[in-house]
Amino acid sequence: MSVQRHLVLKTVAEVIGFVGGAIFVLSMGDGFRIWRIPFPWSAAVPIVVGIGVAFWVFKFIPARCPKCAGSAYAKGMEPVRYVCGGCGHIQWTD
Repeated sequence: MSVQRHLVLKTVAEVIGFVGGAIFVLSMGDGFRIWRIPFPWSAAVPIVVGIGVAFWVFKFIPARCPKCAGSAYAKGMEPVRYVCGGCGHIQWTD
């Protein structure tokens, strides 16, 4: 998959993780507690985990290098850059 498509799918997966974590919290009701932490902080745990799982999974799914069609992996956060394992080409994103 292209670098642009990989970045879009990664973002969509993170949004789904956020929404999934929020739905989990809302479905638990007022009694939702993790390790006796007050509600606002305990509600953040499933949301952060949902986002983190999506972010972590996409670190291991390669994009296609635009130069040699090899496997390019996302590195960094802001801006994300894709580094090809074959030719070493770096594709910067905006």
